[in-house]
Amino acid sequence: MKYLLPILLGLCSLCTQAAESYPLRQGQLQFSYETLTLPAAETMGLAGMGLLFDLERDRMSRWYGGLSVYGAIDGQRGGFFTGGLSSGMTVPIAAGIAADAGLFIGGGGGGAAPQGGGLMLRPHVGLDYHQAHWRWGLQWSRVRFPNGGIDSEQWSLTMARPLRLHLASGWLTAPSPATPSESMVYDSSINHRLTMNQWNYYPLVDGRSTGMRLLGISIDFQQHPHRYLSLQTAGAVAGNVDGYAEVLWAYGVNDDWSKRLSWRAALALGAGGGGAVATGGGLLGRATAALEYRLSETLQAAMALGYVTAPQGDFRARVAGVQLAYQYAVPPVTGSIDWTAYRPQHWRVRGIWQSYQPYGDSRRKGQTVADRRRLDLVGSKFDWMLSDQVYASGQALGAYDGGAGGYAVGEFGLGWRYPLAMNWHANSELLLGVGGGGGLDVGGGLLLQGMVGLEWTLNDHLGVIVSAGELEATQGTLQAHVVDLALAYRFSTPVKAVLTPP
Repeated sequence: MKYLLPILLGLCSLCTQAAESYPLRQGQLQFSYETLTLPAAETMGLAGMGLLFDLERDRMSRWYGGLSVYGAIDGQRGGFFTGGLSSGMTVPIAAGIAADAGLFIGGGGGGAAPQGGGLMLRPHVGLDYHQAHWRWGLQWSRVRFPNGGIDSEQWSLTMARPLRLHLASGWLTAPSPATPSESMVYDSSINHRLTMNQWNYYPLVDGRSTGMRLLGISIDFQQHPHRYLSLQTAGAVAGNVDGYAEVLWAYGVNDDWSKRLSWRAALALGAGGGGAVATGGGLLGRATAALEYRLSETLQAAMALGYVTAPQGDFRARVAGVQLAYQYAVPPVTGSIDWTAYRPQHWRVRGIWQSYQPYGDSRRKGQTVADRRRLDLVGSKFDWMLSDQVYASGQALGAYDGGAGGYAVGEFGLGWRYPLAMNWHANSELLLGVGGGGGLDVGGGLLLQGMVGLEWTLNDHLGVIVSAGELEATQGTLQAHVVDLALAYRFSTPVKAVLTPP
């Protein structure tokens, strides 16, 4: 916690006051690669991805912060993942060149790596070269797990794509706009999609005779009417592979056959492993094609088929899946904008410290007696407000203490936020998701969690939330009382429905 709170406070200082507009925020999507040296001269290729936003910018410096995730894609530790918070500063030193220094703090592990409790620290210093649409960097970094056996210094290569988006601090209020006309749909708005995915993998090799079932989410960024980029994550919920997870980037194409029917195809590449799935170093590739049916202006259902492979391991599988997608549009970052076509969408992002206190017959794998050691996790949660009180919620956390390094959890569900008095609100939520790793007995990996909490709103965009609840592995012995402490940031983005083409 002594490392976490200063970064959270910095991230939540994106804006000091709400405004009745949507100022453009500067940020970047950053990728990195480095080769870690583990004990016994073993190496592990670690790929990183970060969504970083400017916290403060002037002529002499730029402070930034955001969320980052790292995963193994080379070596023999497929399934090694960590996630957490990043913050840093760049200072210009010449035309197009800047010095960069920063720190990542997070939790995770896996792949039977010597990560100990799972806490990961990654300070770095380096140089960035800026072009119009890309940034390239060379960093010296140190990856250290203070309560584990990993302590490695290495060089890291980075590349980043600058981002800009309309975002207002706080939850803006605005009258409901008129229903957008079909002519508005074909302006320069940028379409996004949030999708719930249920994948079934049917292994062809690696010695498995049964399939794997995964549950996950993805977000698509439409780059062109018929091309998109997609970030996809999923984890195992059945198939005796608890702890298996994947994080993939995909490039896809799409087109309409009619007002109701369309198709999509994508090639994805990223990191995957855990749960004793033979992904080798962790590099994973997947090809899919989907047939979609439009249920409404914003909802689509789809069935998908495909193939997944781990080039460095023995894992190969046929893929079948079902998907439910919500599609919406955001305004462009340049040119004139018809703001009457958009409404404010309210969001809340939380940086979370969470603690499990197991009880009952909770055991670690291979044990015959209960193990009730406390487990501490760190992560983030995103809340998407469906109304003034009801919200959809998703969270991702990794263990950093408690002898379960490598344990990670991803869950989503529904919540209810109810005003009490003055600056106080009650929160309650029911979450379903996946978890595994770290030796915890979670069965197939399916988790059910219920929480109630009390929120104190510090101002129009910041709040502190204290929550308590229960977690249970539906097919394993893990049962735990849960408490968490979160610093919440509320913001608004302009969105509108995407209508069916005529």
